[in-house]
Amino acid sequence: MDKEKTIDKRIIIIPIIFFLIVAIVFFGYKLVMLNKYSSEEIEINKDAIFNETITINEEYNSEETSTHKDMTYGDFFSDYVDTDNNSFKVKRDLNNEVVSYYNIERERQYINLLNIYSFELFTEEEEKDYSTDISMKKFLSNNNINNDIDLLKYIKDNYYIKNSIFTFASNMKKNFIINTFVEVAFPNFNNIVLIDGNIKGYIINPKTNIKLKEIHLLNNDNQYVITLFGDEITNDEFINNLLKSIKFN
Repeated sequence: MDKEKTIDKRIIIIPIIFFLIVAIVFFGYKLVMLNKYSSEEIEINKDAIFNETITINEEYNSEETSTHKDMTYGDFFSDYVDTDNNSFKVKRDLNNEVVSYYNIERERQYINLLNIYSFELFTEEEEKDYSTDISMKKFLSNNNINNDIDLLKYIKDNYYIKNSIFTFASNMKKNFIINTFVEVAFPNFNNIVLIDGNIKGYIINPKTNIKLKEIHLLNNDNQYVITLFGDEITNDEFINNLLKSIKFN
């Protein structure tokens, strides 16, 4: 009889021990993943993302044009000169003080820079060995995110995405990437204006005391980032005329 009781106890205890081992392994794994893919929430005004839209359907005819890579634009910066230590071109007043400057860079769109292990911003010239993670590609496809505008719309509707111990591991990685993108790539902005019509993109109005605009124009897998500083080139009329003059070859 005692032998039968001992056997009965083993029958009960063995599944319990097995369950405890599985639970310890599972929660241990999830705790490791939570630590690896933890990210802090930064404060952004989601309502200010695409709260305005500029529609560009007409063209601004300029007698002379300038070209950067495969983008052509009106020659609005003929009196700007190169600087010694960076790619910005500046305009100075009679006292040799900088009154405005601009810069144009061609970069990969952000959706092509989302990596499961890291998030880096780089230009084509840096020639990084880069490939998007397969699970991230699937996430982008499932959510119909085809360009950076779609990505910003997704962030507007979904940020901040908090991981918990019950979050699927694959979702932890995805959430971490999106949260990290916001943390790394987003400036402290007043609002982000959507550009629609002949060209697609958006304008970031940073929260700063200086006159600064950051224009992102999308073309295939690339984006052209145009940085403008100064009263003369950050007003609405100048930006509208600049946008109307832009063509991609």
